[in-house]
Amino acid sequence: MKIVLDFDGTIVGCEARQISVLSAVLLRHGLRTDLKSVWKYKRAGLNTRDSLVLTGLSLNQSAEIQSAWADEVEGLGWLQLDQLLPGVRDALGEWVKSGHRLTLLSARSRSEWLACQVRNLGIREYFDSIICVDPLQAVTQKTVALREVLPTFYVGDTESDWRAATNAEVGFFAVCTGQRSEAFLRAQTNATVAKELRQLF
Repeated sequence: MKIVLDFDGTIVGCEARQISVLSAVLLRHGLRTDLKSVWKYKRAGLNTRDSLVLTGLSLNQSAEIQSAWADEVEGLGWLQLDQLLPGVRDALGEWVKSGHRLTLLSARSRSEWLACQVRNLGIREYFDSIICVDPLQAVTQKTVALREVLPTFYVGDTESDWRAATNAEVGFFAVCTGQRSEAFLRAQTNATVAKELRQLF
């Protein structure tokens, strides 16, 4: 069968890069906050700005920090913090050995940097193709990509991944290793939720 997989939070962890960039941006602005709480709020469904507000920053400060964070979070230097999640390499290898065909689908601003990451992580051989869509139109463009690939399943870590799969009438599995917690995914989607990728199939 054909399986399409999201990248951030599904294949690689996303906390280290997101929080490291946020820490650097806060430092440059002379601000401090509880970064563990920020991540907890983001995992519960909030965006960066609203998470910062809940940790004590003003709305204006939070909006400014979020904007600077968004401009920097996909910077080439920061991407080196992305590491494969536990069991991912083994799961991909087993699926390919079993005859499944894999496609990577990610919302990133620079497709060439995504391709470089996949190669550097040593997992390019597992994927028939890599599809990169605009982060500002992630749901719409992922929906289009899924309709073109026509996979049996799409695997992702957020409610937006679930919406894209639903729009494309494609089966969906969620993993809670990324941007959203298991509790949030179960509350906001009707997806089967796994604690990690290797538990699927």
